Amino acid sequence: MISHLRAKSARFLRGLLVGAAAGGLTMAVCNFVAGTDRAGHLASLLRLGNGILLAAILGGVTGAWLALGGRRRIAGLVGLILGVLAGWALWRVGTPYVWVIDVILISTFGEGAQYFTGIVALALLYVLIRWVAIVCESAILRLLSRPAPPANP
Repeated sequence: MISHLRAKSARFLRGLLVGAAAGGLTMAVCNFVAGTDRAGHLASLLRLGNGILLAAILGGVTGAWLALGGRRRIAGLVGLILGVLAGWALWRVGTPYVWVIDVILISTFGEGAQYFTGIVALALLYVLIRWVAIVCESAILRLLSRPAPPANP
């Protein structure tokens, strides 16, 4: 019982430290590339000083949350991130072609239906994000649950 708690607390602390280091390092690199503290205003409102400290705190909390959740939580978060990335890419590529939704709505429901184009586009975006998240989550779970290859003596 005690060894189980010790292993769980060690995993929690490892996730906390790795997440904090990854968050702080990522924000430091982003600040270096952008030339400004991108999260500095939010950090100053929260009285944390700078965005690197804010990113380290958020990274630590996320890392600890993932460490306690196991493979399923890790796969779910990575799937969600990839789904949002796919939705963002579709939005960037598909924005000039939103007129197609207008044409379909007007030809189906008549004049005034073009006001619902945003709702239809948002619904399609949501479906894409959820689909990519579910597919990526299941693929990552399959990769994580694969048995380790036998060691050769």
